[in-house]
Amino acid sequence: MKNQNRLFFLLLSLLFINNSCKKANTDSVQSAPTSKNTFSCKINGVPWEPYWRCADLATAGMAEMKYTIKPADGIHTLPLYVNVQLGNSKLGKTTFLLQQDPPPNGIYIHHTGNVIDTLHIQYITDSMGYVNYYFPDRHSPRYFNIETLDTVHHIISGSFAFTLYGNRPSDNSLDSLIVTEGQFDFQIGEFSKCSN
Repeated sequence: MKNQNRLFFLLLSLLFINNSCKKANTDSVQSAPTSKNTFSCKINGVPWEPYWRCADLATAGMAEMKYTIKPADGIHTLPLYVNVQLGNSKLGKTTFLLQQDPPPNGIYIHHTGNVIDTLHIQYITDSMGYVNYYFPDRHSPRYFNIETLDTVHHIISGSFAFTLYGNRPSDNSLDSLIVTEGQFDFQIGEFSKCSN
């Protein structure tokens, strides 16, 4: 009888320990991923991020971050049309434009991967506009990679690097700037932001 009681208490103890060590499964209640609405890069080694005070938006058309990323036909989830404006008033009121030409010249975004040939990219300063990211140096990095294209959670994100060129009217020479370490994370839809 003593042995049966010991065995009973031993089994009861093991059952108690086993039940108290079980963790609640919290993995099944995960929040849906959301876009961060971020854009950053280095221009000639200097960090660049959108920043424009709301109080300083007197110049028509300026914005810290303003974009429309939407289905091209307004019905289907893909392909996407992209029109993005990003400004920085601290760095000489500079602006990035990422745009697509409408068909028949434009090619919409259908998938992940390098989509730099579907975009018209400009970087505008107070004295000059830079564009033409494939001439004359075809050996520098040249990509605008979409790494996440999630039409369920409305996220488009990825990385980029390229060289932009512009003509200096004063001396009729070609000037360039190198864009590296680029990261973007946008939502599919419309977004507008400025800073206080």
